[in-house]
Amino acid sequence: MKQSAFRSTLSAMLSWWRSGSAWHWYSLFALSIAALLVLALLLLILVSSAQYFWPQPIEEWVIRDAAADNGQSQRLFAYGGETVQIPLPDAAADSASAESSAMRAAVLIRYQQMQQLPGSGQAAAVSRPVWKLQAVAETDIVRRGRPHSLALLTLSDASTVAGYPLQWVRMVPAAASEQTAAAVVADADTGELTLTATAADDSEHRGLQLDRIEQQWRQLKTGQQEAWSLVLELHDGSSMQLPAADIDRILLPNRLSLAAAAQQALHNAWLFLSHGPDDAVPGILPAILGTVLLVLVMSVLLVPVAILTAVYLHEYAAQNWVTGLLRAAISNLAGVPGVVYGVFVLGVFVYGAGGRIDALLFAEQLPLPTFGTGGLLWAALALALLTMPVVIAATEEGLSRIPADLRLASLALGATRTEMVWGVVVMAARPALLTGLILAIARAAGEVAPLLLLGAVAYTQQPLLDAEPPFLHLQQPFMHLGYQVYDLAMQSGQSDTAIAMAYAATLVLLLLVVVLNLFAFRLRARLRSRYSTAPG
Repeated sequence: MKQSAFRSTLSAMLSWWRSGSAWHWYSLFALSIAALLVLALLLLILVSSAQYFWPQPIEEWVIRDAAADNGQSQRLFAYGGETVQIPLPDAAADSASAESSAMRAAVLIRYQQMQQLPGSGQAAAVSRPVWKLQAVAETDIVRRGRPHSLALLTLSDASTVAGYPLQWVRMVPAAASEQTAAAVVADADTGELTLTATAADDSEHRGLQLDRIEQQWRQLKTGQQEAWSLVLELHDGSSMQLPAADIDRILLPNRLSLAAAAQQALHNAWLFLSHGPDDAVPGILPAILGTVLLVLVMSVLLVPVAILTAVYLHEYAAQNWVTGLLRAAISNLAGVPGVVYGVFVLGVFVYGAGGRIDALLFAEQLPLPTFGTGGLLWAALALALLTMPVVIAATEEGLSRIPADLRLASLALGATRTEMVWGVVVMAARPALLTGLILAIARAAGEVAPLLLLGAVAYTQQPLLDAEPPFLHLQQPFMHLGYQVYDLAMQSGQSDTAIAMAYAATLVLLLLVVVLNLFAFRLRARLRSRYSTAPG
């Protein structure tokens, strides 16, 4: 009885397997796993990018001063980071009996420190707060907390300063003959200001004071900014006067509401997108511009050659073993690694053609190369060669789908073969060409390996676009989003924010590829509606 039931179950399973239903479920399972992995990757990128843009609380740290012998402590304003292991001092390490005891736990923080900036001309040197990275041993931490009254000020040059706002002071000229100014404590409207500095732990009084200081700052933004300055208590106990005209934003990161935090995150994202890496707030605007220009130049180099090759193979070449060999070679080229194309372009075009161009046109600048080194033109050429097999295959596939009746009808109406091919067939196959271009853009925008050899840099001050002829400088090195992700990821062991910036640049790169593809999708849809007879 049991054997009969087992045989019937096995027979049903074999019938189900032979029917092909098992492969349907297997495909559905594989597709679900792939979709979940893609969603998990996108979620990881989104969460990590949001953590970079989301305003982080600023902590007040009191740590022992390692340089002082009397056990004195110092106060820091810092962003807390991850816990790392650092070696003990030499004296302690020598006395350690076990090898494992030569390491101690520390917290990696980004803290505010006063830095002396040299003056220019007759101007004296000034001290300015800057943010630096340091590992603080856990045994040296005396106290840490998040005071609600600690403020973060964003200045007009995008730099940030943390401190306790004390009061507004009005700068009134003392005499016309003297180039000095007297600080007068006054209210922005009434001329009276009764706020005074309070202790750092008096949270309730400081909260009231900060609310009024913020209100006065909003009033000052409408006018009179030049006459007022904010007195700020810094981490070392000193005070600093910041002109109201230089203050772009006053933020209290330790008592932000959800709406205010989201607004600040959007502001940080805008600063990230609209600034360069040389600014006080690091950004990726030159990398975005370099990526877009690289894709555009690549498309200009790629599309004509790919169309001519596909049209020749499908419309003019005899369908024999030579044509089959060419198609096989093109298909195999699609699997060649990108770095191979980079080495090929570097040896043949950069050192070969570029060197000859320099000798003919830029001899006065030698031995400094102009086109004989990596630049935007050679990188675009490498990406064009890299993606050309995809565009050729997609275009030829589109040409093969054009009905033969359309060719015969155009010839019957008196068109020549050239007019039939270029005026009818190629025009009807344009959606297929755009399909190949979409695939090429998706691959080229994220390709990094050939760019490492052909002019991609982490930072450059040379603009690719300017008002001087020829306006677009193809010979210059460029910044690229994919290279920025690589460079930031390589710095992740040295900075706790570098890996977050890498995720943010990755998100921008994905969005840029999506925008470029949506533009191509829209253009393809319009062409399909115009040539509805071609299935594309």
